[in-house]
Amino acid sequence: MEGAYNIAGYMNYRDYDVKLMLNNDMVAHNTMQPGDWNVRIYAYTGSEHYAAFGAALAEVYTNLSYTFTLHNSSGSDSFAFWVNGFPVTYYEELEFSPYWHTPYDIIENCDIDFCTEIAMHIAATAPRFISREEVDSDLIEKEKEIYREVALNEGKPENIVDRIVEGKIGKYYEQVCLLEQPWIRDGDKKIEDLLNEKIASLGENIRIARFARFALGESN
Repeated sequence: MEGAYNIAGYMNYRDYDVKLMLNNDMVAHNTMQPGDWNVRIYAYTGSEHYAAFGAALAEVYTNLSYTFTLHNSSGSDSFAFWVNGFPVTYYEELEFSPYWHTPYDIIENCDIDFCTEIAMHIAATAPRFISREEVDSDLIEKEKEIYREVALNEGKPENIVDRIVEGKIGKYYEQVCLLEQPWIRDGDKKIEDLLNEKIASLGENIRIARFARFALGESN
């Protein structure tokens, strides 16, 4: 809490343009069944519409069940930002379980810099998938048809068209799959290389499970 007050106060003093402080309190590792994943979403005074936005995120991107409460909870980091004039949304678990965290959830294993790099890369490159396994096979077949037609129209011999198409599909995966994209800071490394380096340094098997990218002015 003290750290949150310090950060929020500093941001207020420096006139930071904080769009939203989204606080996920203890919503982490859980081995219970999805029907038991219950959270409370606090609607702080002046931030009620952000709480509704938080509910929409929960519906689209999670298996969480949620309830609303109109309460300016002072028992969370959100409160420090709210009293400093920033909009907030606060998720809180309804029933604490020892399974929500593992012995590996320690500060030494929390690499904010790595997460920031991945988030900035996603913002810059707009991948559509994490890996090629997520790409729908019908989409790939449509892309192959397009590449094949283009190659034939360019007069390429039919006996090499298949190789051309496979090369184009490989480039397509690099464009749309996060793990196969060249890192924006070093084109010789792919995001998968960065992830493997982090796994080696932590000694833990970590993965990028999902991401969400929002762009101002876009309808979907």
